[in-house]
Amino acid sequence: MPDSDAAPLPPPERDAAWRSPLTALVLGAVLHLGATGLWSWIDPLSRGGQVQLLAHTAVGILALLPWARYQWIHLARTWRKPLSHHLVLGWASGVLLLAAMASGAVVTVQAGWGTRVAPAWHALHLGTGLASFALAAVHSLVAAVK
Repeated sequence: MPDSDAAPLPPPERDAAWRSPLTALVLGAVLHLGATGLWSWIDPLSRGGQVQLLAHTAVGILALLPWARYQWIHLARTWRKPLSHHLVLGWASGVLLLAAMASGAVVTVQAGWGTRVAPAWHALHLGTGLASFALAAVHSLVAAVK
């Protein structure tokens, strides 16, 4: 008999999870961070790129605790689910997003209190940020269609 924890959420609970203010906040923050991160990467020297970088930094700092809370709840809800492509996609996007958040914190500290941002940390933040944004988008779309 399958584990009851592994069963999908019933439609009312699933709908409530998607309508949760925390879910909306975190998805909005990830979307904003992805868009502003891309903008500041593609056009770093323009006034618009600089403004987007400041917005990206501010939202990244403000999103740390809500994102951690959301991930904890989401992980607890999905921990015992059977292995699937959707689960692997979620784990990959979660780990990459954790690396992007952590490296973003390091880059923020280096930029705010240092003389420069270390190229390795910048590259790590850029790579994990781009990859996590793409995977989180696909993971969310697959979950929404389910």
